Amino acid sequence: MVCFVRDKPLIICIAGKMKTQNKLLIILIVTAVLLFAGFMIILNIQKKQNSILINSGIEQQSAILKTAVEAKSDLVYRTLYDYTYWDDLINYLNQPDTTWANDNLYTLFSSFHVNAVWMYNLDMTAVFEETRLDSVRQIQAPVYKGVFPLLYKTTLIKYYQSTAQGMLEIHGATMHPSNDESRKLPPQGYFFMAKQLDNAYITELENLTGGTITLTTHSPEPVRLQGNRITTYYPLNDWQGKTVA
Repeated sequence: MVCFVRDKPLIICIAGKMKTQNKLLIILIVTAVLLFAGFMIILNIQKKQNSILINSGIEQQSAILKTAVEAKSDLVYRTLYDYTYWDDLINYLNQPDTTWANDNLYTLFSSFHVNAVWMYNLDMTAVFEETRLDSVRQIQAPVYKGVFPLLYKTTLIKYYQSTAQGMLEIHGATMHPSNDESRKLPPQGYFFMAKQLDNAYITELENLTGGTITLTTHSPEPVRLQGNRITTYYPLNDWQGKTVA
């Protein structure tokens, strides 16, 4: 509306009407902007919800894999722990006896399904060595020299070692008398038990996790999402903390 005021009290106003077509166009534009803004808000909310669900799924799968690996390790660890504060084991270390070994060391293979048992004195000289793998070849010098001083300080160790026969999960502990479960006294020797990560081991892990397990020496991304499939990665470290698989 345009108004013109004269000096006299008379006011003359000329009003112009907006065309109906223009009004509709403005309404359509405003409506489109509001709809687009609403769509973007909904899309952003959905992205956040999907991200939360994906992260939750990744955390869940990673936790399942970690729990399964640790569960498989726990039996070997508990057996090793109990064996290595035992007077009889110390007696065998100092005076090896074939009958005692048959009853208490060789039975570890059938009872706990380990693939190797090694015992060393403080001079790192082997007192007992027995390896049973899916191969006729035996492991030479199975325990690296650098492991012994580290184990002497930590009293317990778990690490992975790649061999020509495959990947081994190795548990080690210092040896102590029966009254020294806390391992406060100086060690008297070293005891190791090893489990081969063979096809049977992988199958058991798959049954525990409900997923597909692949043992690889490559270094994939820790987590990868492909469609509805989540691939997570559990690193296997050697005695120096370096990832070997």
